[in-house]
Amino acid sequence: MSEQADWEVMLNGNPQELRHISEQPFPQDYFRVWGGVDHWNDCPNDHFSFNSVYFNGLTEDQVWLVAYELISLFNGASELFERNYQKHTIHAITLKDVRLDHRDRVQISGLLKRPIGMSAAAAQEQLRNGLKTSAAVGLTILATENEDVYLLLKFLDLNDGWVGYYKLLDTIKTLEKKNGIQAVRINAQEDKFRNTANNYELSGFDGRHGFLDNANANRSKVMTLDEGHEFITGVVKSYLELSYPNILKFN
Repeated sequence: MSEQADWEVMLNGNPQELRHISEQPFPQDYFRVWGGVDHWNDCPNDHFSFNSVYFNGLTEDQVWLVAYELISLFNGASELFERNYQKHTIHAITLKDVRLDHRDRVQISGLLKRPIGMSAAAAQEQLRNGLKTSAAVGLTILATENEDVYLLLKFLDLNDGWVGYYKLLDTIKTLEKKNGIQAVRINAQEDKFRNTANNYELSGFDGRHGFLDNANANRSKVMTLDEGHEFITGVVKSYLELSYPNILKFN
């Protein structure tokens, strides 16, 4: 049966972020990153890899699925802090140094849940160490067992335009009602956000309605996409802080 250490998922993406994560001293096994060193020439490079406790006992096909999912959650968490974030992708996966055949990503919805055999106390320690490593790693771990965090990170990863941002706002409103909380946002900013996202003439092909429906679009309340990202990620952060007050603090 394969173990975590048998697997290597080689990454393309943001080497500065991966170097930061790989150099942190806080042990965690959900998204364990290493690399950045050319041992042959004794110098730094930009080649990084990761593996995960979730890989224990999995088949090759299952590891591809889980690797894609962990990267998706991690990319979504990173998008929370930076628009147009340089997303990570899989370069290759090896099992005991043997390169596997490539598998295309398959969209599957559902929580990874706690790794088999890991106690609640061990999972909490992994989360604490993940948050010390980076906010993105910590949120990725939190999303494996918590549906609200999972949904928010997935939407951030899958679409960074007006359609995706509006779906995020709708999702947050549903979660607020379910959990009895109210994320902080300025009403005037939300009006601008809704006006822009809902109107074809203002947001182009990302708009939620058709051309004729928006002939009378209110151009006095307009946001840029950068402003839309700042608004929606601010609401997401507020929701997460209120939902997990003993765990998360972004400012």
